[in-house]
Amino acid sequence: MPGRNYVQSFGGGLVDVFFIDTNPWISEYRNSEWNPWNKNILTAEDWRDSLETLDRRLSESDAPVKLVVGHHPTRSNGDHGPNLDLIEHLEPVLNAHSVAAYFSGHDHDLEHLKTEDMRFHQVVSGAGSDCTRGFHATESSVWQYPWSGFATVTAETKGDKEEGQPLVTVRFFTVEHGSKQPAYEFQV
Repeated sequence: MPGRNYVQSFGGGLVDVFFIDTNPWISEYRNSEWNPWNKNILTAEDWRDSLETLDRRLSESDAPVKLVVGHHPTRSNGDHGPNLDLIEHLEPVLNAHSVAAYFSGHDHDLEHLKTEDMRFHQVVSGAGSDCTRGFHATESSVWQYPWSGFATVTAETKGDKEEGQPLVTVRFFTVEHGSKQPAYEFQV
């Protein structure tokens, strides 16, 4: 990992993936006495600088497909639920730059969420352990699964590589369905 926030290109620049550390964005983490890092790690990097850097990098990207990855989801129906800090500050940036999907974990489940306010797909893949918390809602849910599993992302070019548009497929695999056939998939 080259840093707390960075970009990696795939397919000769057809897909750019922007990785962000969402911990500094969460006001509860920055302002809480229970957080032993609030005096150094989380305040060492101003979340506003991180937001401006992401905004600038997204605007500079010529990739036809832009994906963003962070630990915390903007919206979730899992135990932690939606994050108002990210809805307020991150979602407008994702929408403004036509980000295709935002990938996260944090909630210990699998989810695909989409709302009219979100021009991007929210993917939650945090079902690696302790999947006993269940869901508290179904708002914005296209698909959700409360038990162990994982998500994969593949990108392939349709047609001529020079002129083809990348086709990005997200597949969710569950313990129930095994690793040969996805339980659910969609394309962005």
